[in-house]
Amino acid sequence: MKTIRMLKKHNLDDFVQQFIISEPLTICPRELETTFPAAHYDFPPERLGKQGKEEFVKRLRVFLQRRVFKTYDYNVVFMPNHHKQIFGEASEKMLEPIYVPYNLYQLPKLLKVLEELKAKYRR
Repeated sequence: MKTIRMLKKHNLDDFVQQFIISEPLTICPRELETTFPAAHYDFPPERLGKQGKEEFVKRLRVFLQRRVFKTYDYNVVFMPNHHKQIFGEASEKMLEPIYVPYNLYQLPKLLKVLEELKAKYRR
């Protein structure tokens, strides 16, 4: 919620397309997080297992290849280590994301990165 408020406060919510990486849906645009099925499941990541993780990486890679790779100029990753690792495997040799440590104390760094990207984008 703090990230969402920060984006709105600094007029970045229209510049940033947010995606939620999670089990079992793999990826969900932020604007759909309160709809079915995204809002109607509770899956603990620690129960994913090796086979589940491999499937997660495979599905995420397909999405990134079809949608993200061709659509977005910049990719900023702000997620817990578990999902950061999955994203890293799925995007390997395809994307060069900017990683910001997932921590409330890193929100100023996230803001700085996004503002710099927005300034570049305007040029």
